Amino acid sequence: MSTRTAPWRLVAQREVMVKLRDKSFILGTLMSLALVAGLMGFQAWQAERHRDVTLVATPEATSMAQAVATPAEADDKLTITVQDEPDADAARAALESGDADGWLHEQDGTWTLTAYDEQDGALSSAVTEGVAQQVLAERAEAAGTTTAELTKGARSPRPCSRATPSEPVWRRPSASSWRSSSTSAR
Repeated sequence: MSTRTAPWRLVAQREVMVKLRDKSFILGTLMSLALVAGLMGFQAWQAERHRDVTLVATPEATSMAQAVATPAEADDKLTITVQDEPDADAARAALESGDADGWLHEQDGTWTLTAYDEQDGALSSAVTEGVAQQVLAERAEAAGTTTAELTKGARSPRPCSRATPSEPVWRRPSASSWRSSSTSAR
């Protein structure tokens, strides 16, 4: 009895063995693995690091800046320090000198976060969320209600559940139902 190997299998085995002995293949594979591991480590480090940011506010915006900084203090990855400046020019100067990361001010009835070069993503999201919560609370108080009452129906809906899990969600109509619906339409 002959134990002859199929030609394609012999060629594939030889190609695999050649690749496994090739120094550039081994080096490239190891470098790719090291790069992937390094990127994963960097992302884990970025996710866990703590940020200290400074938010500049003029006297008209100090209460809003303090309201924004308070919920951010509950976040263990971001601390917002509010720095009071006497006017807009002093706030701009603090941004330009690098003493502040952002300037919160009201412009044409809208709260605006201004940065000198590039907005810090964590600061931007904290300010956006904090301003929205504060404005909602102020409007609720002016309307004589609470924030909870205003947002009562605005929560995300719960997922639906079916009474019988085996029942399909959608059924394709059979040929007879197509015919009956088309004849009843005449």
